[in-house]
Amino acid sequence: MNSLRKLKYILGVFIAFCSLGLLSMNLSSIGSVPEVCKYSPTPPRSGGAGASGLGDRTGSPIASGTCAGCHGGGSYSPTTLIQLIDGGGAAVTSYTSGQSYTIRTTVTAGSGTPASYGSQSVALTTANANAGSMSSVITPSTQVVQVSGRDYMEHSGGSLTGVFEVSWTAPNAGTGDVTLYGIGLAVDGTGGTGGDESSATAFLTLTEGLPTAISYPGTPFCSNSSDQVPVQTGETGGVFSAPVGLDINSVSGVINVANSTPGVYLVNYTYSQGTTSFSVTINPTYNVSDVATICSNQTLIFGTQTLDGTNAGLNTEVFQSVHGCDSTVNLTLTVNPTDQTSQAATICNDQTLVFGSQILDNTNAGLNTEVFQSVNGCDSTVDLTLIVEPPINDQVSLVGNSLIATQSAALYQWLDCDNGNAEVVGATSQSFVPLTSGNYSVVVTNGSCSVTSSCVFIDPFVGVDEMTSDELFIYPIPVEDVLRISGYDELLDVKKVSVLTYDGRMMEEFNVNTNSFDVSKLSEGIYFLVINEGNGKQHVLRFAIEK
Repeated sequence: MNSLRKLKYILGVFIAFCSLGLLSMNLSSIGSVPEVCKYSPTPPRSGGAGASGLGDRTGSPIASGTCAGCHGGGSYSPTTLIQLIDGGGAAVTSYTSGQSYTIRTTVTAGSGTPASYGSQSVALTTANANAGSMSSVITPSTQVVQVSGRDYMEHSGGSLTGVFEVSWTAPNAGTGDVTLYGIGLAVDGTGGTGGDESSATAFLTLTEGLPTAISYPGTPFCSNSSDQVPVQTGETGGVFSAPVGLDINSVSGVINVANSTPGVYLVNYTYSQGTTSFSVTINPTYNVSDVATICSNQTLIFGTQTLDGTNAGLNTEVFQSVHGCDSTVNLTLTVNPTDQTSQAATICNDQTLVFGSQILDNTNAGLNTEVFQSVNGCDSTVDLTLIVEPPINDQVSLVGNSLIATQSAALYQWLDCDNGNAEVVGATSQSFVPLTSGNYSVVVTNGSCSVTSSCVFIDPFVGVDEMTSDELFIYPIPVEDVLRISGYDELLDVKKVSVLTYDGRMMEEFNVNTNSFDVSKLSEGIYFLVINEGNGKQHVLRFAIEK
């Protein structure tokens, strides 16, 4: 291999990158080869400019150049055509936001027969930002790459057909005009950049179109409304359809409301790219009868009328229903009376009385007024005179061997606290002498009110001679008229001898100078004989009288 052929081979397998991109070199004039900045062992041209790190070479406003900066020397006179194809296969010059299209770039040689073709295309907004998104590759030898946040369609290896296609989703509504920029390349297939030829930049400006849609402004409609004409955007000439019950013209889309059945309908409009829909509601008109009741001191708003007690009977008003349609209402009004009454109530001093919204206590004695609702729902004013019983003293005093309730002129019932507050039989006096030691309380009742005292401990035998049961004996047992005491003569300086009832009432006092005592005046029952000595000793003897 001579030196020229060897150099051609070496330069055929390396690519030179300089500040202007891929450098095209004329191998026939090797003595004038420009400066080489860097070598890469894999020819990047087969992967496309974007994939090879050369950026935008479409000739767009943001391009760093075109393919002609690296490729030249060929004589194919290539031309490039860039198109936007809709879902029906037609080439269009406008887009609808969010819809899918095909970007097609076609490179054609004007003369000669290139070995293959390459291209690069991009979609830009008026601000040169990325427009929409490229996704699925449709044709062979085609790829999608990103450069500086923008999608590019370009060759990946040589294309034998010169046709490059990818799917493109249109950008969001409001993006405005979008321009497609594309460039083509016809190559000789020798592995270098010489003998190739770039086309001029092709571009296509797309206007933002309105999506195909229909609407019926004013829905919902009343069943007595006029015919409704649809508002259309986008493609016209489609077919209108709706479920049974809606009278619609399939060509014009006009709805005969009066001839339709009230309900909700989905109107479909089918056009070349698909079907769009719009919901239409037809609401009925009404003529109804109703009833209402008010109190004689009330009013009722009935549409534009204010009804009161003088409007009992039939009243008519035209309303709009909840759906905004005419609704004639025939109202029969009933008027109920109000009333006022007086009452009285009594409570204890420590009680409360719920009186409607009020809670009355002893501070509310006298007249109180409350407004209730009567059985017919109308105001019922009640004047209540509240009587408060005087307070009851619940204190108990311990006097000697007796318990005495402080409250006088009342009813009494003594309780055994140690026996579940059981009533002590017969213990219904103000004073009470228990038979055994323990805790006792008293229920004091005055009128309709009662209080219960605290429990008080008492030992009725405190101070009583412990030997009483051994020293003194009552006989006979039971006694009928005369009671005698054995051992009485042994006592010193007896000061008092008395008989008490079971509940502590004094019944008799006797001469202390004898040991026999006449109890014939007492009725049958249980009693206590209490003997008090001068030295402070007290003897309590229980006995029973039977006759």
